[in-house]
Amino acid sequence: MDLKKISIKNIVVIIVGIIYFVISYFMFTNIRNNYYKVLKSKFIDENKYSEKSAKEYVEKEKERLLTGARIIASDEQTYHAFKNNIYLKNKYVIFPKKIEIKTTKFTKYWQIKLANFQKNKLYGTGRGSEPIGVAFYSVTYKLMGNSSDFERKFIDNGNEKYIKDVIALKNLGGVGNTLIQKKENEFYIKALAPIGKDSRYFYSSPYGIVAVGERLNGDFLEKLKKAINREVILFNNNLIYSSTLFYDTNRYQNIRKNLEKTKENGESVVTILGKKYIIDCFPIYNYDKVVIGYIGVLDDFEVLNKLNLENKKLFLKIEIITFIILIMIIYFVLTSALRPLNKIIEVLHNIKEGNYKRRISNKGSFGEYRELVKGINEITNAVDIRENSLKKLNRELENRVMKRTKELNNKNYELAKAIVELRKKSRKINDEMEIAKKLHKEMSNFEKPNLKCINFLYKNYSVNGIGGDFIEILSIDENRYGVFFGDIAGHGVSAALMISALKFVIRTYFREYSSPKEALYSLNDIINKNFVDGITLSCSYFIFNKKNSEVLGSFASQEKVYIIGKDRIENIKNDAIILGVLSSSEIKERENLRFEDKKINLKLGEKLFLYTDGLVENGYIDRDDLEEKLRLLKKRSGNEILEKFDEEIKEILSFGIKDDTTILIIEKEC
Repeated sequence: MDLKKISIKNIVVIIVGIIYFVISYFMFTNIRNNYYKVLKSKFIDENKYSEKSAKEYVEKEKERLLTGARIIASDEQTYHAFKNNIYLKNKYVIFPKKIEIKTTKFTKYWQIKLANFQKNKLYGTGRGSEPIGVAFYSVTYKLMGNSSDFERKFIDNGNEKYIKDVIALKNLGGVGNTLIQKKENEFYIKALAPIGKDSRYFYSSPYGIVAVGERLNGDFLEKLKKAINREVILFNNNLIYSSTLFYDTNRYQNIRKNLEKTKENGESVVTILGKKYIIDCFPIYNYDKVVIGYIGVLDDFEVLNKLNLENKKLFLKIEIITFIILIMIIYFVLTSALRPLNKIIEVLHNIKEGNYKRRISNKGSFGEYRELVKGINEITNAVDIRENSLKKLNRELENRVMKRTKELNNKNYELAKAIVELRKKSRKINDEMEIAKKLHKEMSNFEKPNLKCINFLYKNYSVNGIGGDFIEILSIDENRYGVFFGDIAGHGVSAALMISALKFVIRTYFREYSSPKEALYSLNDIINKNFVDGITLSCSYFIFNKKNSEVLGSFASQEKVYIIGKDRIENIKNDAIILGVLSSSEIKERENLRFEDKKINLKLGEKLFLYTDGLVENGYIDRDDLEEKLRLLKKRSGNEILEKFDEEIKEILSFGIKDDTTILIIEKEC
């Protein structure tokens, strides 16, 4: 037999195939069986157990919140607040024979204070506190007060079925309701309990509801991860709301991700952040038993690979032994059979270095070697042709890129010029806004008259520093002076300009009138005839007589004006229309809209309390509660009353200002 005609491929394949097949067949079959047994016992069962533990953890958290709600609902302070509408201040005055508990009316202020007190009492304050919020609802489904941890989006509107069920004592099981709620792509665990002497068992209607809840967010999932020692995700409809996974230093949350499962080695696998996980999940139901999301428990699929590697080590040990034997056989076979390949390797090195002109000689070649040499020469020739074509194409592309780069540079230059112009305009607008703020500050200020017995106190809170509230005090003659308190509809630069115009009109024309109502009729005509349409003004105007201490006032649909004395709280009736809507002649024809002069008897120590509608419309205080609040403060000085309102307003300023707010107190000191 001519050895030159024997195929090298056949020699290598036959020898290697027979030896490797016989040895590796039994070894690979045994290791593969052990591999699947380890996977099933170590990962599938453990991950399903972790998913069950996670579900139990969530249910226990619901029960813990419900326990807290019941504790708060049956607390003495909560019970008396909702049953008797009083707040126990926890301050005691000890008399010789009795103990007196200080109480106060359960107003909005004390409702919020009670919510924060109960939250801090049960869940702590400061860094060590739990991120849990507390809120109260009346039996008419109205929000009474909530702690600062109770986020606005978390607050219910009172129409929810679960709130009505608690009031009606439905589906309580004798204790209360728990649920998971989803609002604005955020999840909350909430527990509700009826308020009464004993919140565990109810046989009559409750006095209100306590709601306790916390966000089902990344911090909650971290606690869940610690409990089950697995990564956790909260998701629905391919949106991952939160998780215990991180990329760099950022939590992997609020990310749209296709969580479609794939099968690898017979297991369900998802890929997140380039990493594969085995996933088991359970649904989250809302109060109406509708699925609103899922909690998934993840186990690192790479751990499976590590176990697989451990099994392969055994395979490798056996494989090495067979490989050494196989190499010894192949070495002697290939030494003689593959020697001609050295020539081919030399030519391939030349091709690697870019020399495509070199060819391999077929002289003395045989069998597959001849076909291999022929194929390499044909490939080298084709690569040489393709290389030349690519060089030509590359030159053409470089020319196109240079042309396009030049065009882009021109566009970038034009864009840079436009940006510079925009910045100049922005600076100009900012400068004009600063000027408007200064103008408003100057216009809002007023010169206090040098009056021996009258003290003027005021506070102003404006939207963006530019508002429509203003005060003007003018001297009419040596015995009389006028006080104008106004609120222009709207705010901003236009309102500031209107203040300037109105102050000029008041200073120019109001000295001619001894009657406040006539002054208002005159100002109404000026606004209708000379100002742009749509300008309206709510106001109060007083004329003080130093000689006989007489005070005359007239009002144009202003908020109530209160007279505050140690022995009285009175509000001055005010039904007249605002300025700038109807002409003065039309107003005089309608009795219920007319401006009237009202004589005000201001005694020693008494105060006039005026305010613009921003005080009630910004949510600082309810209109219905204002008179009661003033009644509690009636024995305090004007400064103390103003400071009290200032403290409460500043607490709520962080929620933003919707409308300008101004408070004016005129106090008779002697």
